[in-house]
Formats: sequence, C-alpha cells, structure tokens
Amino acid sequence: TLGELVEQNHNFNVSKFSSGTLNVSIPDNSSTGVSDVITVSSDDALTIESVQVKLRAAHAQSGELGVELTSPQGTKSILMNINNSFLLLDKDDDGTIDGDSNLNIVLTSHAFYGESSEGDWTIKIIDGKVSTSGTLTDWSINILGHD
Repeated sequence: TLGELVEQNHNFNVSKFSSGTLNVSIPDNSSTGVSDVITVSSDDALTIESVQVKLRAAHAQSGELGVELTSPQGTKSILMNINNSFLLLDKDDDGTIDGDSNLNIVLTSHAFYGESSEGDWTIKIIDGKVSTSGTLTDWSINILGHD
C-alpha cells in the first residue's frame, strides 16, 4: 500500500517550497533563458505522483515563453512550449495572441512519477522570439506523493 497522498504546498504559500520574490530578467530570444532552484530537504522527501508549479512572470507576450522543470534526478519536463498561446486572434501575424501579457499560471507534470522529491528542483524559462523581454517574478512547487 502506498499510504495517504500528501500535498506539500497545496495553497502555494509554504515559503520553503517557494522562490520568494525574484525579479530576474528573462533574456530575449535566448535558449539559455533564466533558471532558478528550489531545494526539497530529506525531511520533506516524498515518492512523487505528480508535481505542480505555480509560475509568475511579467512579459508583454507570454506566448513567447517556454517553461522546463528538472527534478533532482535529472528528469526534464516541458511544462509549457513556446508559442503555447498561438491559437487564434493573431491579428498581427506575430505568433501570439494579442494582449497575452504576463503569466500567473499553475502547470502540472507526471514525468517524475516514482522519483524521490529530495534535492534541487530547477525551473528554466526561455523566451523564444525576438521582440520583448520579461521578468521571472517568482515560482513555487507543490509535490504530491507518498511518504
């Protein structure tokens, strides 16, 4: 038996699972992007079922942004692809929805199923198009799993 499901940060308000305020520039049109790390201690370690990330970024055209999360074991999950908002209303043919500024979004991945949550979790934000740059404001992680 797996035991009871545990959520470590279901309201995204536990400071040890949060970056705090960052305000770090996201380089324009750069595959290097910007990265940040949240460390989960051995006392908080779970066997993972899924991971949620709450991300806030200031950007005039958030559809230009891509988001990748890497687990302590090195597993990578693309949480959001560049041009993710390329759906409709592209009035000026620039590949993004007009007015899709800023991100305040929760993204989920099951790519880390069965791994331990202990260690460094790295988020990487890239801007995939020339035009506007932005700022990674903050992010937090909620790990769902079992002791």
